[in-house]
Amino acid sequence: MSYERLLNSLLILSGLLVENDEANLSEDEVESAKVIYESGKHLLALINDILDISKIEAGQSLVSNEEISIDELSQMMNKRFVHMAAR
Repeated sequence: MSYERLLNSLLILSGLLVENDEANLSEDEVESAKVIYESGKHLLALINDILDISKIEAGQSLVSNEEISIDELSQMMNKRFVHMAAR
């Protein structure tokens, strides 16, 4: 099974947990599912970035600059790791 299929399955299933349609998850469990979902999205983006770097090194791609918000990055990192830091 390819990494894309595995990550897409992870994203779909964690997305369903986040929705909590049957209301059988606690608020903390839904928050944990959100962390899994967001982490999966970022992992997929990271893998794609690595593949892009490989293309660049092989001379098969171009690089473009993007601006990022430091505040958004800080909030995302805090949200992702606050549970681990608490432990």
